[in-house]
Amino acid sequence: MVRGAAGGGSGAGVDGPLPTGADYSEALRDTALCFKHPALARGMVAMGPLRMPRVVSGNFGSVFRVTSTNPGDGGGPGNGREFAVKCFTRAVPDRLRRYRAIGRALDGLAAPDGDWRVAFEYVPEGVLVRGRWYPVILMEWLDGTALIPWLEAHLDEPDAITGLAAEFADVVDGLEASGIAHGDLQHGNLVVAREGGLRLIDYDGMYVPDLAGLGAAEHGHRNYQHPKRSAADFGPGLDRFSAHLIHLTLRALAKRPELWGMFHEEGGEHLLLTGNDLADPAGSERFATVACAVPELTDAFARLAVWAQRPLADVEPLGDGTGLPPRKPRAVASSAPAGPAAQGGGGLPPWLAEAVSMAGATGGTRAVPRTQAPAAPTAAPSVGEPVVPRLVGSNSGAGTGGSSASGANGRPPEFTPLMEAFFGPQKPNAAPPPNGGRPQVPSRPGAAPGSTPIPPPAVPRSFTKTALRTRVKVRAGMLVLLMAGALFGCSAFGVGPFAGVLPALAGVVGAVAVAGSVSQALNGVVSAAYRSSPEMLRRAAAERVAAQVAAAERLAAAKVGERRKAHRELQRRRTELTAWHITEARILKNRNTYERESVDRHLAEALDAVEQQRVLLEGSVARDELQALRSLQTRLLNEGLKKHPLPVALLGAGLVAFLGHEGVWTAADFTRVTSAVPTTPEERDRAVIVTSRPGRVVKVDGLPPAKARELQEWRDEIAEELRVRLPGALPYDVAQELHRKRAERRLDLARQAARARAAALEATAELDAGLTEAIGYLDGALATDGGALDAELWSAAAELADAEDAHGAAEKALANARNAVAAYDDLTTARFVWSVTTGL
Repeated sequence: MVRGAAGGGSGAGVDGPLPTGADYSEALRDTALCFKHPALARGMVAMGPLRMPRVVSGNFGSVFRVTSTNPGDGGGPGNGREFAVKCFTRAVPDRLRRYRAIGRALDGLAAPDGDWRVAFEYVPEGVLVRGRWYPVILMEWLDGTALIPWLEAHLDEPDAITGLAAEFADVVDGLEASGIAHGDLQHGNLVVAREGGLRLIDYDGMYVPDLAGLGAAEHGHRNYQHPKRSAADFGPGLDRFSAHLIHLTLRALAKRPELWGMFHEEGGEHLLLTGNDLADPAGSERFATVACAVPELTDAFARLAVWAQRPLADVEPLGDGTGLPPRKPRAVASSAPAGPAAQGGGGLPPWLAEAVSMAGATGGTRAVPRTQAPAAPTAAPSVGEPVVPRLVGSNSGAGTGGSSASGANGRPPEFTPLMEAFFGPQKPNAAPPPNGGRPQVPSRPGAAPGSTPIPPPAVPRSFTKTALRTRVKVRAGMLVLLMAGALFGCSAFGVGPFAGVLPALAGVVGAVAVAGSVSQALNGVVSAAYRSSPEMLRRAAAERVAAQVAAAERLAAAKVGERRKAHRELQRRRTELTAWHITEARILKNRNTYERESVDRHLAEALDAVEQQRVLLEGSVARDELQALRSLQTRLLNEGLKKHPLPVALLGAGLVAFLGHEGVWTAADFTRVTSAVPTTPEERDRAVIVTSRPGRVVKVDGLPPAKARELQEWRDEIAEELRVRLPGALPYDVAQELHRKRAERRLDLARQAARARAAALEATAELDAGLTEAIGYLDGALATDGGALDAELWSAAAELADAEDAHGAAEKALANARNAVAAYDDLTTARFVWSVTTGL
């Protein structure tokens, strides 16, 4: 199927810069000279409107369409076969080695895995340009339709698009299974053949196992490739990201064909998403809208967005095109409380929760926690209705008495928790601030609990004098205890009248019994007197006050926490609003830049076309003058010849009359006289006169060869004399007329260029005006919503300050109350007994 070059040839390694597309176009005007391949030599090149070879320029070269005119030779090049000839304009290291390896790999594929192939041949000495041979790729011309025009023709056929998506998945799966990667899957390299089936073309960047270790020859189309793809990414998984992107886009278009009109610009080099959307999916409104348009594909688009932020090697294979098999959920650490977005139902799948967590840890895409309850699920949007997440300031009926389909929190029902986790929360409609936008500042509380510091009471250094009855009881008890102690000592040591063992034992038992009873009674009396002392009563009152102040301090601390949380929430909303404004403004500016570049590109193309016509006009000056001079000389020569009638003396009146009847009267009416070749005696005097009318001859009988030569010499002499007198240059008036026509043509080309520039300026001004208007609308929305949030922030800050002041006063009051309680710590029970006993 694939024919490689047998030898290097002069085209195997070309030194110096390669020719440009214009150089190849000039060389292909003479296929007999520039080609020596039997299928191309003397072939017919498809021409453009300027009668120059029609060229399709690509990343690595220019492609021409050539129809063979050589007869077939048993399966070889045949008359009428059409070929695509790719001429290289960019040098690629090891090109010959790459194509030989690619040829071997593709030859080894069997149907159906190889049904996408198109036969090609690498020809080292393919085309001759400026005396040097350069390599070309010779491929059979594929009769089919590229992906974008095919989609535009089948947008109303969802089954056809779904079938193409399935076939594309099969092709990609076959490539993956064979260890092959195309390297540049994009709309220009996907062709739907006329007889059916998907074909892949342009194998310059292909990876096959024999090329392992080499770097990538190209990076592919940026609107389809992974944003982080580099030359080091060259392996069997090279196509995974672009395969997921194309396959998801086809499935989305099968469900919502109106997305094509919303996001595909006419002539754009993309399907729905661009390279900018892939580089920053979290900040791309286009990515969010496309992902939300088809709910069953939302998870797949979010997965694609996560892969866009990771290395290319992390992208999973496309498989059967229905998505990846479910993974086992893994626990993900999160500081956010569990809520509707983290639980079942509409919560985050484990793979995305893990991805978001990893991205946040590495400074990548961060999941923003939800701050409002999710809206109740609603019916899917109707076909034809674009699904666009609402922005801050959108008029949805909130605050105007109207109804809204976005739910109580201002979030569209299509904006699922999964999309919110990746793209960030939606901004709710801000309600107008109360009191006409003036901040409401709460009045500072006058006497909040614990707000007034409690001065510590004066604490006595000793107990006040107790009642006489209490003093008597205590002192009597102390006296009894002393006596019992003395009795115990005398009995124990045999002193006095209690000497002896038995009497001593009896004395000890009695003393102990008396002392126990007296001690128990004395403890009750002392405890009751201690608790009822004025000092202890004041201490109990101080403890009750301290408990009340502690409760008030806890309430004040809780209020501070609530106010601080509310203030932080408002600050977060204000930051999100500012970030939204910056993101939207950047999107608008990027879109304006893209559209301006498109205007500039169209202007450059128009100016290039005008310049080509001008070059052709200037190059035709000498040719036009020469053509005009030759026309003038021919006309003057004919006029001179008409003044010389046929010589009667030479021909005779009869022949002259005969020739006049045949339309030959003067020397201008014929160009040549020859004698006929006699085949019979009667034809010896026959001559043939070639008239001035093309294809008209007169056979004359009776004109012998001698007279025929004399008649020819008569005309030649007259013509020679006339040529001597012919002008060698154009007359002044004729030259001026040519000059005038060229000047008019130059003026017309200048007008075309001026009109193209004026149209570009008008389009640019319109784009800039639209950008200014859109930025003004964003600024107005930011001023309105930001003003409301600023008022709420001001009020929340004032409430937080009041709560912190109240909490500080409560803390001081609590400290004073605790100090008042601690002041009584020195008035212990022992000190009370001493005071009662001694009276000090």
